[in-house]
Amino acid sequence: MLFRFEHNGGILLGSFLSYFPTPFPNEDFRSIFYRYHLNSFNPEIMDTNMELVGIRNNFTFFPKSLEQLMAKLPKTKHITIDSIILNNTLLPVLFPFISERYHPKLLKELEYGGSWEESSLGKLAGNKYGKNMSDLIKYCPSCIKEDIEKYGCSYIHRDHQFGFIHICNKHSDKLITQCAECGVPLDYSPLTEKCKNGHHNYFKQEIQNNKSGSVQKSILRDLEYILNNNCKINRQLVELRFLEHLHSKGYINQTTNSIMSKHLISDFKNNYSLDILEDFGVSYNHVKQHNTLENVFRGSKLVINLPLTLLFIRFLADSIENFLQTSIPYTCEVPFGNGPWRCENELCPKYEQNIIIQCERTYKAGLVKAKFSCGFCHTSYALNWRVSEFESTKKQTNRKKLEYQDIKMDQVLSLWEKGMPVDEIAKQAYCTPYIVKKLLKQKYKGCNLNQVNSFTEIAASFDDKLHITREKHRGRLLDILLNNEDTTRSEIREKCRASYTWLQQYDIQWLENKLPVSKTTGKLNNRKSFQINLEKYRLKLLDFLKDNKDLMRSEIRKNCKSSYDWLKKNDSAWLERLLPPSKSIDRFDWNEIDQNLAQRVKIVSSQLINSNPNTRVARYSIMGALTTRERGRIKTYIKHLPKTDQALNKCAETKEQYQLRHLPALVSQLRNHYGYTQVTVETIMSYRKSYRGIAEEMKDSLIEKLKKL
Repeated sequence: MLFRFEHNGGILLGSFLSYFPTPFPNEDFRSIFYRYHLNSFNPEIMDTNMELVGIRNNFTFFPKSLEQLMAKLPKTKHITIDSIILNNTLLPVLFPFISERYHPKLLKELEYGGSWEESSLGKLAGNKYGKNMSDLIKYCPSCIKEDIEKYGCSYIHRDHQFGFIHICNKHSDKLITQCAECGVPLDYSPLTEKCKNGHHNYFKQEIQNNKSGSVQKSILRDLEYILNNNCKINRQLVELRFLEHLHSKGYINQTTNSIMSKHLISDFKNNYSLDILEDFGVSYNHVKQHNTLENVFRGSKLVINLPLTLLFIRFLADSIENFLQTSIPYTCEVPFGNGPWRCENELCPKYEQNIIIQCERTYKAGLVKAKFSCGFCHTSYALNWRVSEFESTKKQTNRKKLEYQDIKMDQVLSLWEKGMPVDEIAKQAYCTPYIVKKLLKQKYKGCNLNQVNSFTEIAASFDDKLHITREKHRGRLLDILLNNEDTTRSEIREKCRASYTWLQQYDIQWLENKLPVSKTTGKLNNRKSFQINLEKYRLKLLDFLKDNKDLMRSEIRKNCKSSYDWLKKNDSAWLERLLPPSKSIDRFDWNEIDQNLAQRVKIVSSQLINSNPNTRVARYSIMGALTTRERGRIKTYIKHLPKTDQALNKCAETKEQYQLRHLPALVSQLRNHYGYTQVTVETIMSYRKSYRGIAEEMKDSLIEKLKKL
């Protein structure tokens, strides 16, 4: 499947990324983003996502706003939006089964993003009847080992992330989502070579042995075929193949051309056991509904049920390859044949000649309708077809009603405006004079064409009728206005609705001059209205406070509620200067709270650094380790907590401090996993890009620490 993007391709350098990971084979785009995150020193994934694509949330199933990423990538990176979608997401598997009318919207969201309320990409993950994408990130233990040996780290494989696939296509290992030691979800942990609780033995190899194992492998081969041939597959081809295979297996009624749903559902359920359906996340009760299987290939909804679709294809043709490559023509006659078809306009020079090479067929409830359009005389006719009525319908062809295309109307009007008579126009347009007059009446409604044969006369006739109608409606309205001097617009409209409506449409300027002034036009604009309210409520509150100086805020609001509330919303700065101090501000001893919280920050930051995490202990990392109440006070009342704010800034690790602390872990990885016997600063810089571009002083510090290791 080809997409329409043409962009060419970290650490931010101005508005550009000086670094971005090179994608591994079959790597999920979330894995690429997370590898960038590990080297970016951003405290949270949301910060990295904001930096890359301008969206402040965690990585989702499918990327959005990729145009922003393309604009920031280094020029040396040959990464495009197309390459990310085709090689690093599962969209190439989903797109062939989605109606093409949704493609532009989805591609626009991939490129430019959009609000979550209007998002369509999220719906592609599936629903309760069939999960297309897994909620938890999956890994194959054997793939983890191979990736570490080959690339130095493991990564997320996109073909492991289907919601209904539980084994690896390459190794047949059972896919894992949790740490084998403590059961915590793995998420992105394998990219850091340990789970969130620090267990390095977080995976255990296990072969999948269940009843759906062979079916899983068959579906995996189908998914691989779609990924490799997605550019050759589209929704129209899939729908056509479904109808062909259903027809060949006797699931389509030969007389009515309708699907025999009961027979189809019964055979489908007999082919797959309840355990197999459940293993693929397909509901048995959903399958046995009357239109479930039919909606798989006839539905035009955005949300597709991929596991059910693939099981249905396997039921009909054993594999997606056989399903698509095996064309099985209908055994019945093609409705109306394959053409060409003859023109049925007796006035056309090509009458009864087979010059129509295309027809538009539509199908509904066993009835095929076809429209045949002649490109020479620009007329068309329609025919209906049923299996049992084909011969009799074919004999009625000459009695079918002729229709005239828009181009015929344009031709007639063009000749008419040039002053050509009706009979002459009819000859040039290959139609009867009656048709010419009919088309002209459609343009000039209400005009008498029987005695008219020129454009100037019909224009005069039309103007006369318009003048008479206008004077009639004006007169009615003037009578109402003379007899009702103080009436409003709405009352006038009620008394002569027909004239009022006609004048609104055809004589609006005259109507506006005669009607009384609208109440809405007499209103002040917003700025003037705001200024009036501001002065009014300020004066009202000042007058009240002159005689009530010792009242509390609550008592002032109780006695002067409208002014208080309006000023609180629109002029809070002025109101705060006028009111007595709020007692709620003094409920806490902020100085004491500030001292205690600053001490907590120092203790927590020290504990975090001593635990030697593989990420930098930054401001938000420290806040995340505090209690909910402590964290809430910092976020909401930081202006009352200067010592805490200072402690957070002072205790947070700098980039250089983190690099020095993390150095032993990097040295251990290089020696244990890559067989390095001597590790130098140059080795570290080539292994981790985050160490490149460091100052000379920092390089000297690293050299001194390496000597001790």
